[in-house]
Amino acid sequence: MNVTELLQRLTDPHGVKGSELQALLDGYYAEGNRSAKEKSDDRSGLRPYKKIRDEVSPIDRFLRWAGLASATVYFPMDNTVPDCTILLPTGQTIQLEVTTAGSRERKRTAEQLNREGISRGFSGLRDDATRDEEQERLEQPPQMYSTVQAIDTISKAISLSLAKKNDRKYEGMALLVAVDLVWLGPERWKVLPKLLKSDVDRLPFSEVYLIHKDRKDLLGFQLKGTRF
Repeated sequence: MNVTELLQRLTDPHGVKGSELQALLDGYYAEGNRSAKEKSDDRSGLRPYKKIRDEVSPIDRFLRWAGLASATVYFPMDNTVPDCTILLPTGQTIQLEVTTAGSRERKRTAEQLNREGISRGFSGLRDDATRDEEQERLEQPPQMYSTVQAIDTISKAISLSLAKKNDRKYEGMALLVAVDLVWLGPERWKVLPKLLKSDVDRLPFSEVYLIHKDRKDLLGFQLKGTRF
């Protein structure tokens, strides 16, 4: 299945079951299904791959984490709010908006992978870094990083993403933040809900979730709300 066929299936007005979405994305990301150019365009966030990378894939990860294989997801696939509506078996709905954190680090990693086929790994590049700061950071040779440094960089990246979503139009909806947590073991990230509490408490969302965007490891946290 190519990206066009995948998007066509996802925009079906009847929605798509969580279990089917899982199967669709497993097939789409399967080894050998995509060309080198498609992988490169996906990393770079070019259209139409950006929708899959930044919205559909995190939503799939969220459904797996929350155990919602029997839920039905409706994707508008446009710029309307929210990014999807999830119909639960109970009849309740979750209006889910999706955002990403750590975009500068991800962009830098993608560019290097596309150019050299390998990435230097975690650089500690912050989303609010100036161009001069970014250039200075990338000119430095790869260095070891501490747990404190990784947590500080990622938590601040998440805080910046949360602040951008502090808008009353999201009142009562749920927010999903996708971020790369590959830099430390799962146990290390358990401090994030406490570190981010004041940030999420200021938001109009009734629920806030954090999901690791890597497809190999399932890791998530509920930062606000008590649904799961």
